[in-house]
Amino acid sequence: MRRYTSSILLALILLIMGTTPGLSDDYGVYDWGTTGVYDTDVVENILQITASPYRDRVQCWGSNPWSPDGRWIVYQSRRGPYWSDSNEICIMRFDGTGWQQLTFNDTCDSHASFTPDGERIVFQRKNPDTYEAEIWIMDTDGSNQTNLSIRHAGQGPVALGEPEAKPMVSPDGTMIAFHNGEGDDEEGSLWVMNIDGTNPVMITGTLERCSKHSWSPDSAWVLFNSRSPVTGNSKIFKVRTDGSGLTMLSDDEAGVCENWAVWSPNGRHIAYHRNDKRGSYNVHYLCIMNPDGTGKEELVSEIEQWPSGGTVCGPKSWSPDSRIIQFKKYSYSNYRSSIYLYVLGTDEVVRLTDGTYDDRRAWFSPTRPYRILFQDPAGRARDNNSYHDLLMINFVAASDADDPEDTDLSEYLDLIGIPHEGSFGEDSIVERKKDSDKVLGIDCFITAAAPGSFSAVPIVAMVLGLGIALLRRRSE
Repeated sequence: MRRYTSSILLALILLIMGTTPGLSDDYGVYDWGTTGVYDTDVVENILQITASPYRDRVQCWGSNPWSPDGRWIVYQSRRGPYWSDSNEICIMRFDGTGWQQLTFNDTCDSHASFTPDGERIVFQRKNPDTYEAEIWIMDTDGSNQTNLSIRHAGQGPVALGEPEAKPMVSPDGTMIAFHNGEGDDEEGSLWVMNIDGTNPVMITGTLERCSKHSWSPDSAWVLFNSRSPVTGNSKIFKVRTDGSGLTMLSDDEAGVCENWAVWSPNGRHIAYHRNDKRGSYNVHYLCIMNPDGTGKEELVSEIEQWPSGGTVCGPKSWSPDSRIIQFKKYSYSNYRSSIYLYVLGTDEVVRLTDGTYDDRRAWFSPTRPYRILFQDPAGRARDNNSYHDLLMINFVAASDADDPEDTDLSEYLDLIGIPHEGSFGEDSIVERKKDSDKVLGIDCFITAAAPGSFSAVPIVAMVLGLGIALLRRRSE
């Protein structure tokens, strides 16, 4: 007991001295319980893992911000004044601990992702002289920062004074697909280069407005959307990494736009978004098709009708077992987004968040137990502050299984018999009362400090939590 008390006192001294590492963004994390949760049979809690006075963001499409082992997250954080363009790359563990800032400059670093071996991070940086994006790579501790665009300075978009943006590393770790402009640029095209920045190849031919690129699991194909030369609408294409085999996968129907295509991890399906503009109202769909463009199927739909309708956005990401598609639904009734899951094979639609807050930019973790990282924006967040925050959905453990951590989320949904949700209407939202604030014990290693508060509050909260843990241990 004396040894335990001494350890607690030492921890308190280190904490007060400010030497205790691992607090997310130096501000701690906060357990929201089931605040904003729609289905408590599926969601255990929502943990806010950034709570600092900065804009913390992950990308809304493209490269997954998770490390391959599911332990770390890489993201961008605006560390300068509100009006500045100073975004830096940071990493932290999925529980908000181990936070580190990796880049330090006065320009914009963004769209970061880990290489498949987990040893390096690829990102884009705005050149302070040309104001154009360039692609960089660095070690996961921030060392050895290297400009890959300079490696091919005599070739590719950079040679024409154009940006190189939205880098996405191939699953085999040997190549990077990237974009040479913004999504609406007439001349926007896609390129592929080696992981060391050499041999850039333009792969989209004469197609215009090429964007939303992603890789096939075998790294043989790049999937993207572009404007159809015939109808002028956005359609889905695939192409090999040398520019050969360019194929339109969409049916070239006028008045129908298709985009946001993402290959399933097992390579059997492509999920995508479809917007049919031919009727009185736009109708948005979550769809899937086979990799050759056959077998198209509409999974979920929503009518873009004000004020009761909304849009289906996504797909955002697949579960690693390829059984679940995560997407969001945006509502016109309160201008908020909710996170949903679609379970293949069972036609189940599972709503995770209730639309009280604006939950978006969600990403499945790549390993079990599955989690979903997401973002809520300023003014529409659980902490009601003026900053963008990152949060984590933790799922209920499948307690009836022999080993919950070996039971994937889709098996658990089958296990508890989640019904198909037929209605996407706002009248299906369940009002959930916010859990009372909790001060967590040392065994939880979570700082239960109110987000957006003065930075000393997390320290006080942790001290109190350590004290409670000590009292509990004494009473045992």
